[in-house]
Formats: sequence, C-alpha cells, structure tokens
Amino acid sequence: MVDKTVEKLRAHLGTPINTECAVVYLLSGVRKLIERDGSPHGTSFALKMYCHWALHLNLDSPRTTQEFLDSVDKFILKNVFPGNSPTWPAGYEDDGTFSFMDEHYLFREFVYLDNLRRDLKNFLSKYGLPVTLCDDDGTWFAFVAAYASVIEDGQLAIKGKANALKAISKVVFKKGGRPLIPSPQMQFVIEWNVHFETVGLRSSRARRTQIIG
Repeated sequence: MVDKTVEKLRAHLGTPINTECAVVYLLSGVRKLIERDGSPHGTSFALKMYCHWALHLNLDSPRTTQEFLDSVDKFILKNVFPGNSPTWPAGYEDDGTFSFMDEHYLFREFVYLDNLRRDLKNFLSKYGLPVTLCDDDGTWFAFVAAYASVIEDGQLAIKGKANALKAISKVVFKKGGRPLIPSPQMQFVIEWNVHFETVGLRSSRARRTQIIG
C-alpha cells in the first residue's frame, strides 16, 4: 500500500527546499509522520523541536524545549556567570557534567543547526527518502537560511513548574545581516538572544546576552 504522506515528501524533496513555504511544507510532513509513527531510533530533541518551531512561533512546552534550554542554561552558568561571581544563582553547584565537547556541540547547533541536520537525515533514511538536503553543504545552508526566516523573532521557553532553569528565562532567535567575516556557507548572522532569569540571581533588572554565529 502506498504511503501518501511519504510519497508527497518524496516528490517535495525532488524540488529545492530553499524558501519559507518549502521548509514549512517539509517539516509539517515530517511532523505528521512523527506523530503517526513515533521518532526513529537515535533521534534527539532537535527534530521535534524544530518541526514544532516551524509551525508555532513561540514554544514553551517542556517536552519540546527542555533539553535544548537545559544545555543553554549550563553554557550560560559556566561562561557568563562563573562560580563565586556576585551574580551566581543561589544554591547552584556546577556538577561538572557540561564538558568542553558539550560546549562545542552546542556552538555547532547555534551556528549550523547540526542536530537538526543529523536527525532529519536519520528520519528521511528511515522512510527511504532522499537525503541530499542533509548531505550537501550548499543545499543544507540554503535550507537553514529559509528556515531562519520562518522562525525569526520566535522564542523558546519552559512553562510552569517544569521550569528548572537556573540562569535563563527564554531564548529568542533572530536572523541578522551579512557576517563581518564573509563565509561561503552562511551568508547571514544567526543571533540567539538569551534572556537572563532574575529570580535567583543577585540582579535588580533583567538582562540578556547574544550568542552569534
């Protein structure tokens, strides 16, 4: 029996995925299959989160955003609020689980959406769909450029009691202009605007920092 959803995606992947409409169509189809069949083995948070983000500008469900924001929170605690600083969150102790390699992988995610690239390739392979989008750098960065326009000004947060973040309250995505140093891969600047949490920090006002790729 022909799987109509899969075949629609196959036909769609035969065209350039380099416009906002093309990106949204692809990720909405992927999301339908995830909801129907579940996530393929080895898929991390990324595929679900980025599919949801393409359809909903602001996300705050812990099931969708928790894993990513936990990593950002640990990065900020380690690099922006070092131990024993006046702004160190009360009662927080670095458990040493966020390593140099974790920082490297998070940086790659900020700049290139590496986790999405890996997860999407695994997902497409599961259904026997073409993976050129994920394998070819030029094709992938064209996809990222279009996707960045889709989620621009969108934010990630965690709603309610599930929020266990120590340093941040939300992350807002922005697509900037051309980078200062020209790159054949990325023709624009990605900005992750990290908003600091005032609760638990010795600060009288909300602050934010930018992680720019």
